[in-house]
Amino acid sequence: MPTEGLVGPYQLDHETIDRFVAESSCGVFVIGNKGQDGKFYIDRVGRSDTNLRQGLYDCIGTDGAFKFRTFNVPKDAFTVECDIFHAIHPPMTIMHPEPPTGQKLRCPHCHALDNA
Repeated sequence: MPTEGLVGPYQLDHETIDRFVAESSCGVFVIGNKGQDGKFYIDRVGRSDTNLRQGLYDCIGTDGAFKFRTFNVPKDAFTVECDIFHAIHPPMTIMHPEPPTGQKLRCPHCHALDNA
């Protein structure tokens, strides 16, 4: 499962994000809610190549919880974002993930998006 390395779920609010997410980190996140069955349901997947904390701030008010994982390089975050996008098809993420700016990468699943 592509979400196995993600930590959380945590409450999607400023205080919790500040407590768990480094200010200038690169990473991937999922936004969703815990169901009555206790399972975390993902509504969207996203990534930030420079400021994961800000990426999560931008999602406050859309859902109740988040999971995340940080990476040392944007390429790895892009790959995991693509893994989640293709495996789960989050209902609020309709656009395919874009590669990091200036990097010539292709999705490992559909080989789309060569960003030169």
